[in-house]
Order: sequence, then structure tokens, then C-alpha cells
Amino acid sequence: WVKYEMAKKYGQPVPKAIPAHWINNRWSQNWTGFVKAVDFDPYFKGWQPERIVKTAEAFYTGLGFDPLPATFWTKSDLYPLKPGETRKKNSHAFCNHLDLENDIRSLMSVEANSQWFETAHHELGHGYYFMCYTNPSVPPLLRDGANPSFHEGVGELIALATRQIPYLKSAGVLPADYKVNEMDVLLNDALEVAIPFMFWACGTMVLRRRHQDPHQRQSRLLLQLRLGHRLQVPDARPHRAEDPSSGSPGDELRRPQGGGRLPEAGARQGRHGGLAEGVEGGHRRGSLHPRHDGVLQASHGLARTAEQGPSDRLGLSMTDLVPTARVLKSLTRDRFIRVSSIDASPLWDGVRRGHPHLDPAACACLTELLASTTLLQGRTLFAERLQLLLKGSGQAKAVVADCWPDGTIRGVLDLGRPDAKAWVEAPGLLQVMRSNASGQPYIGNLPLVEGGIQVQVEHYLQQSEQVQASLTLWCDPGTGEAGGLLVEPLPDCPPERLARLIQAIEGLEVVPFWERTGDFLTAWVSQGHGVEEQVATDVFYRCRCTREALLETLRRFPAQQKEDLFKEPGPLEVRCDYCGTMYPITRDDLSLGGA
Repeated sequence: WVKYEMAKKYGQPVPKAIPAHWINNRWSQNWTGFVKAVDFDPYFKGWQPERIVKTAEAFYTGLGFDPLPATFWTKSDLYPLKPGETRKKNSHAFCNHLDLENDIRSLMSVEANSQWFETAHHELGHGYYFMCYTNPSVPPLLRDGANPSFHEGVGELIALATRQIPYLKSAGVLPADYKVNEMDVLLNDALEVAIPFMFWACGTMVLRRRHQDPHQRQSRLLLQLRLGHRLQVPDARPHRAEDPSSGSPGDELRRPQGGGRLPEAGARQGRHGGLAEGVEGGHRRGSLHPRHDGVLQASHGLARTAEQGPSDRLGLSMTDLVPTARVLKSLTRDRFIRVSSIDASPLWDGVRRGHPHLDPAACACLTELLASTTLLQGRTLFAERLQLLLKGSGQAKAVVADCWPDGTIRGVLDLGRPDAKAWVEAPGLLQVMRSNASGQPYIGNLPLVEGGIQVQVEHYLQQSEQVQASLTLWCDPGTGEAGGLLVEPLPDCPPERLARLIQAIEGLEVVPFWERTGDFLTAWVSQGHGVEEQVATDVFYRCRCTREALLETLRRFPAQQKEDLFKEPGPLEVRCDYCGTMYPITRDDLSLGGA
């Protein structure tokens, strides 16, 4: 019925599935505005937003629940931004349980209308659900609900009540003599709060748990067949199943502990990050930081000998490949926008393995530079070696990324001022070195500007390559969710298309990191125009150092310089900054003979 009505409205042929951009809700959680006879908004005229939330609380206290904690009203962000405020707000309402005790807060932008009347009741449903299992009989580990869909079910149960005529009359919304066709009310309820949201919650919220991977195709099919809606369900897995190097979904589930990414407990897994064992599947969730996970460093810092070749902190040898990150380069079908994206979470894994002395925030900084480098490499189809060196005055003194045509990438971060406000701060220098197949290098140097890594790379593209581009980077130090999106409007891109593109890029901030797969990002940027995939390249974090390459380099040193290396007795120890491997070098290795 909906697709026929919308085809009539837009003057289009009736589609097999409803195009996502026909729905007036970004997440397709509800389909509003189809039943004109049911419009409660005029009855909220004269209401204040505060009354909306207080009425929602009164619903629950009327059922016998306690009032919300006092901190809910002082620490929540419930109302729209005031004129003149420069901060930004997430437009997606939610309610959360910050300390697993009494600190319950909500983010909304409540206005006096029926939508926010319903939403306030829904969000407070989450809050009261939190309050119900905050008691001594429920251990803190279990105070997050059995499943995200349980929470949504409680919220939607109450949201349905906000559409009931008797309740709206008792709450003072509708006059006592209000009458309406009951069938219209039921149809409106089905479209606005019941059918779409039920499948959205069950098909999308459940997918936040990575290890429920095999159910994703089934959930996607249910959404498409039962709703008839062409909804892009985000790929909740860290790596795409169709990539042979990632294995099948079953392989992902059977992967032994330490053999890949650490599975997460869910969207809010970071609360229990200190647990050695999770309750679901026995997955390890311990922190990777050396101060936290009980793994001791060697006496020489992070060094290990190349001869012994011990496994790293995740049980992998540094010669083993971590799961690959995929760089996708596409062009929208209208030929106006070039899009490149990467799921950099596997690069985060490589950084954590290669640099266990760095804390998660430093690893996030390095991962963002690696993601930037791969996206720049994608512009040349990985035809050359690309190195980015960033020297600054922030918490990072120097950050280096080194990407090769075969898809290997490595990086290193040198810590700087711990009291700095940001990891990257001016004054400083961004150096870009390209080495083509003939070995001829190109080196470009630019002074740092104010801003993070993505600002520096955008500045480089604009100044050195005369390319207007937008780069978006993200890396969550708590979960390792990382990635990047490089968008280049082509010269003939119309102004109205460019304006919609800017709006889409700015709107990306409401999309959780785990949703930002390559397919999702290209669909998000294309805005219904579709894309043509031009190239897909796999990138993996691996150090390229070898003992043979090191010896070849040292043997080129002048004789006196080689003698100076062995002034002190014993072998020379050379450590690779990229991976921490220690190479003991003797005089015989350099053909110097006895001391």
C-alpha cells in the first residue's frame, strides 16, 4: 500500500521495493504522514517542551514507579539548541545508563508536537528499564539488558500508549469530545510506530553484536521481503565475507582467541573492557595496553630477537598477516563525485600488535594517518610507494605511514608533549613522498595548519595537487572501529548536487562507526544515484624489515663508520621502529673480522 501511495505521490512507476530516499525518516524507523486524518500536532499548541517530558515521567509514576533521579534533569540534554549556540547535537534521541547505578541521562531535542510526545515516552522507557534492574540482585555485568531489542520493545510498548485516544484525553492533549475513525488510527499506528520500527529494531539493533554474523543475511532478507523496502542494512562484521582473505562467516566464528580482531560485546562494550572473559562465547575482551593485560615487556623495551621469532601479544607472529582492510574507489553514476573509503579496523589491529607500548589514543592517531595514506594511494591505484611524515608540536612528535604498491602498510608514532591538547598541533610539517616504479621520488613539504590529520591531508590536496576534497577519519580508541572516507567532487559537479553532498557528509556524524562499511558509505554519498566500483584493493599491516635488507644497508657504510659501530664489545643491536624486532649484528656479519 505504501509503495503504491508513494509512486502516485511522486509520479513514478510502482517499484518492486521502496527506494530508501522516498521514506522521510533517515533510519526508516517509521513511515509518517500517510494518514492525514490522524494529526495530533495542532493539539500541542501552547505546550512547552518541559511539559512533554514531565508528562512522560508522570506516565511511569502513575504505574507505581519512582520519579527519575534528580541528576536526570540536571545532566541530560533534553531540548533544542538555543539561538547563538555553536555546539552541535546528535539528532538521534537516546537514553543511557552511565554508571550502572543511578546516573541515567537522555539526549533529545524535545519540541511541542506528537512526535516528541511519543519519543519522550519511548526514551524514558529505556530509563525506567535501567532503573528496574539496578538493584543488588542484578550484578553490574548484566545491567545492560539481555538484548538491545528488548529495550526497544519496552520503549515501543509505551510509545503505542501515546497513540491511544483515552490516554491522550487523560493527559490533556485531546479534548474530551474528540472523535476519529478508529481504522485510521490503527493504520497510522501501524505505519508510524509498529511495523517499520519492529523490523528495524530486530534486523538492525541485533546486528550490533559481531559474533551474530551468520544471521545478518537472514535479517537483511527479512527486511527486504517483508517490508518491501530497499534498506541498506549495515554490514556489522569487521571484514566482508566475500573477501576470500577474511574467510566465511563460519570461519569468523571459529577463529581461535587471539587469531584476529577481538570480538566486541556490543555497541556499548567499552563499559566492561577490563573483563578477561566475556559471558558470550568466552571471547577475551581484555585491554591490549601493557599496563592492563598482564603481558610484560622485555628488558630492552619492546624488542624481540629476529632469530627467536616469538609470537606477538595477540598470539601472532609479526610475519603473519592480519586481516585485510579493503579500500574501495567508486564513481557515482551521475559522474559528478569520486568516492574512496576504507574500513581501517584491521589496521588498528596491526598497530596494536606492532606498538604495544602505545596507549589506545596514540594508536588511534597512527591508525588515522595509515587510513589517510591508503586513501591517497587509492587515487593512483597503488601504482607507487607513498610515505607520509607528520612532525608537529602536539602529543605526537612525529607520525609516519609507509604504504607500498603491493598493499602492505606500516607506521610508527614518536611521542611528544604529554601536556598538549591534541595529538597533532602546529607549528610543524607534513611531508609527502611518492616513489614511482622507476624509483624517482617526489617530495612535497607543507607547514601544518590548525586541525587534525584529516585537515592536514585536505590542505595538502588543495595546495599541492589542486584538488578540492573532503576527508573524514574516525577511530574509536575503545573498540578499534576505524575508517576513512575521501570524497572528491569533480569540476562539473552542479552547485545543487554539491550542496546535497555537503549535507550528506555533515550528516555522517550521526552514523555509528560500526555502520560505516564501504558499501554503506558509497550509498550514503551517492544519495540514490548509485555508484560504479572502479577498484577494490586489499591493504594489510605488515613490517617489511628483514635481516638481509639490514645487512645489505650496513655493508654499504664506509669502513671507518662500520668500525665505529663496534667500539663497544659484543654484538650491535639494531631495532626496527616499525615492528620492534631486534636484530643482533656481529662483526662477522659485516665481514670486519676480529676486534
